[in-house]
Amino acid sequence: MVEASGGKIAQVAREMRLHDSSVGNWVREAREAKAGQAPTAAERAEIRELKAELERVTRERDILGKAVAYFSASHPKNV
Repeated sequence: MVEASGGKIAQVAREMRLHDSSVGNWVREAREAKAGQAPTAAERAEIRELKAELERVTRERDILGKAVAYFSASHPKNV
């Protein structure tokens, strides 16, 4: 429908009463799949897992940084 309307994602989304971003994501995925660039289901699962791990490690790093700052500030040699 988007290609038939000349690539107007917003117009198609309004006609179908969907969010522009949803239709845009579907169009992008379809174009990537057509070009052979879309990740497989296994790759998408791995990407989700890696993003979750990155978020966890980032939280741990931030907590450790705060702990180091707290204990460094309260150490008698630093006062």
